[in-house]
Amino acid sequence: MERRFVFVLMVGALLIGLAVAIYRPARQLPEEPELEVSLPADRLVDDRVLTFCSDPWMPYAGEAGSPKEGYVVDLLRAIFTPQGFEVRYQTYPWSRCIEETRQGQVLGILCAERQEAPDFTFPQEPVGVNQPAFFTRPGSDWTFTGIPSLEMIRLGAVQDYFYADDLEEYIRLHRESDRLILTKGTDALEHLFALLADGSIEALVENALVVRYHQSLATAPIPLREAGSIAGGGFLFVAFSPRDPRARDMARRFDEGIRALRSNGRLDQILQEAGVSDWHAAAGRPPPPPPTGPLLPLSAPDHGSGETPAAPPPVSPAPLPASGSAPCP
Repeated sequence: MERRFVFVLMVGALLIGLAVAIYRPARQLPEEPELEVSLPADRLVDDRVLTFCSDPWMPYAGEAGSPKEGYVVDLLRAIFTPQGFEVRYQTYPWSRCIEETRQGQVLGILCAERQEAPDFTFPQEPVGVNQPAFFTRPGSDWTFTGIPSLEMIRLGAVQDYFYADDLEEYIRLHRESDRLILTKGTDALEHLFALLADGSIEALVENALVVRYHQSLATAPIPLREAGSIAGGGFLFVAFSPRDPRARDMARRFDEGIRALRSNGRLDQILQEAGVSDWHAAAGRPPPPPPTGPLLPLSAPDHGSGETPAAPPPVSPAPLPASGSAPCP
């Protein structure tokens, strides 16, 4: 009897456990997160889109999207568009433009001297020549006669611009001094003119062609006096990012394109539309003759001596126009 009772209890417990197992709600499994699919960065880059940047520095480079973006932008489109590339141009402050190009966010920077970005890839063919000169108000009797003469005035310049070796050393030593004011941003040049107008600085240094162009278009240009120039300004280049794998090939294509534009007359047409002369003429040297054989590879210079073109001699800029009606030379 006792054994039968134990057997009944065991069977009952088994049936109860089975019932609980059958009717217990199924445990809710956590939802698996959706996988985010991301393509490698190099898969997202359109190799046919070429992005360049500069700060406004007319006539070389203007405001992005404006009717006149500068003759260097026109040259880039004349070279690369027929090859199936899309040229995009962006306007940044100069310091940011250098950094974004260095990081590979932008393919190339416009109108750089080698000293401004020595780690960049430079083509052989320049796009202009730097002509750094000093400008004061008409009533000033100060004239630049050498670096020591800068100690007599408060000078204005644009941050991270390269002017000449001697002046770069002066700027480095006086960066924290009250004898030097550096402007930055996309309106850095306008800021310099304003500082000169209100007496905050007594002289500014800038590319003479840029100053003349600004004065020729300004509705109310401030009166300026040229106060001497400094030797050491060199050729200006389109410089390509050290982190973009296309840099060397694009520099080669650019060289070939400039030579082709010079040979077929399109270069002269673009420069005439911008109101400027060929940079070789501005540097006091004749333009090179059109190549008669195959274009040389990037690694083989073709500038007479077999080296990168030497820095041009200083150029004395023409007198500044007194009003906004004079054309840019």
